[in-house]
Amino acid sequence: MSYYLYWGKAKPADEGDSCHLLPYHSLDVAAVGWHLLAPERPLTQRLSRQLDIPPDALRRFLVFLLGLHDLGKFARAFQGVARPEGVELAPPIERLAYTERHDRLGALLWQARWIDWLQDGTLRWPDRGLDRNARRQLSETLRVILAPMFGHHGQPVEAGRLEPTEFFGHDDSASDIEAARKFIAAWAILIDIDWQCDKLVSQEWREAFLALSWTVAGWVTLSDWLGSNRDHFTYCQDPMPLADYWPIALERAELALQESGFAHPPEPVPYAGLA
Repeated sequence: MSYYLYWGKAKPADEGDSCHLLPYHSLDVAAVGWHLLAPERPLTQRLSRQLDIPPDALRRFLVFLLGLHDLGKFARAFQGVARPEGVELAPPIERLAYTERHDRLGALLWQARWIDWLQDGTLRWPDRGLDRNARRQLSETLRVILAPMFGHHGQPVEAGRLEPTEFFGHDDSASDIEAARKFIAAWAILIDIDWQCDKLVSQEWREAFLALSWTVAGWVTLSDWLGSNRDHFTYCQDPMPLADYWPIALERAELALQESGFAHPPEPVPYAGLA
């Protein structure tokens, strides 16, 4: 698959692989988020109750979207930032300058292509007709839900008036947007996403999510921070099916949570005064 031609992390150590492929990093972060949203955890229970979605369905829904947090790294403009050695990657396209951060580029790509991906089956959206009003509501709700995902560096991002062709390219070796699409399609199948169709076209539900959006943003940022730790997520540049890598990522994520103190919900610290 062409999504193996893109790196997600590239800070070489003295030994080991020179980069971590983008689909693997995406699954690393998703695996941390998966454990943090275990159905029995208080956070999951609260989100489930307030969003009126069963815990397991909520986890698969949010973790799927979390796996898209670095969609902007498929931009060849970003890929030109580093040139890892010893691995076959999509070559940089010199005319594409990395003038916008990858988090904003992810929002840009989603804004430009999500309707196509909805219609062509990439997103595994149930086969049902959407009238103009429902599509408008869905568009706004997805924008709201994905804001914490693309804003995983701690700040909301907007696509604005940027054009994908300024940052995403294609040549004989790969098409950036098609590689991103193929990754999304494979990830949607692997996680078995449970779209909450009726809720996503409801303004009332969207407002309920907005009230929780900074909580979700914290979960996203923590997942990305821990999922980027090379001590736990060893670089891998050899292609393997995502279904084979996912258990590896889950195992590493569990260890990362244990060693960082997040394996269990923390106990509140007793108040000891302002000093």
